[in-house]
Amino acid sequence: MQKQPPLHRINSSLEVSELRATRERVGFAGHWTGIKCLALPTFLMIRLVLVVGLMAVPTVSLAQAPDDEVLAKRARVSQNRALPSSVLRLLSATSRIPIGFELIPSVREEDELRISINVMNGTVRDVLDHLVKQDPRYRWEIQDGIINVLPVEANGSILDVMVPFFNIQDVDAEDVPRALLDLSEVQSRLWILGLVGSNTVQYDGPVRDLPLFSLSMTNVTVRDILNEILRRGHSKSWEVSTRGKRKKQVSIWL
Repeated sequence: MQKQPPLHRINSSLEVSELRATRERVGFAGHWTGIKCLALPTFLMIRLVLVVGLMAVPTVSLAQAPDDEVLAKRARVSQNRALPSSVLRLLSATSRIPIGFELIPSVREEDELRISINVMNGTVRDVLDHLVKQDPRYRWEIQDGIINVLPVEANGSILDVMVPFFNIQDVDAEDVPRALLDLSEVQSRLWILGLVGSNTVQYDGPVRDLPLFSLSMTNVTVRDILNEILRRGHSKSWEVSTRGKRKKQVSIWL
């Protein structure tokens, strides 16, 4: 009888024909169908059990893990009579998480509802829940680690505008708002809603040394584009606001 082939030559993903050939070489007459598989060599039986066992393990969704981790991050936010945008910017900066925020349209910033939050030893989820509890006109959601806080009633938002093709090359985050507002699809939505795009760069923080980047996407919404910019780390947050009485302007901030 021939010697048993060395263990390191046996692969757990052997095809049926290879298993049968191996069985014949070592002089066993077991059947691969499983009816008489007890005659297979011990090491083959162990490998078959391992393969079958792995196949039986239920599939776990890995897409949910990043979201859970983001929401479970520690958060310290304490603000009194603050704008929701200020709360979210602080949360994004201190907990190092990407957040997109669409404000409810208002005549001016001073007319926006103020909220007070005091979460000193909580989580990101705690802060978000506090915010929407105090101002139930908003809701929050998370997908692939990106948090979005949006109006419960979003009527004709430019964020929902579908863009067949979007391409920018060698720009920084401050160039993106103008590029989005100049899209013909966005311009059409603005015209229908009686809105205009703001030409003002919506950033009032310290001077930033912004790196250049390129982005190309097809068949996406404006919100998809903004979220992708956050996902790639080109900005920490974005905001979309509509303000004005007669001539309402839409602004995008990155």
